[in-house]
Amino acid sequence: MDGQPDPHRSQILRQQCNRILRDKSIHDIVGALEMLTADALLSLPGIGEAQALSAFDAIAGDIRNIIRERFAAQGKGH
Repeated sequence: MDGQPDPHRSQILRQQCNRILRDKSIHDIVGALEMLTADALLSLPGIGEAQALSAFDAIAGDIRNIIRERFAAQGKGH
């Protein structure tokens, strides 16, 4: 692994998650993403609290940017 996500595997996981989360409440989706993210970060060998929190902040920033880009592309952004 070279530290970069595999686009094919990422797309497969994205499709699976979309099927599972379809028609769920926003609260269910947020809760699932919170736990999935925390579990994934905490499963990394040797990761400390500061590193995990920093990684979470980076992930949250990326998600924020994706949401803004998608709304802008639809003409619904600010």
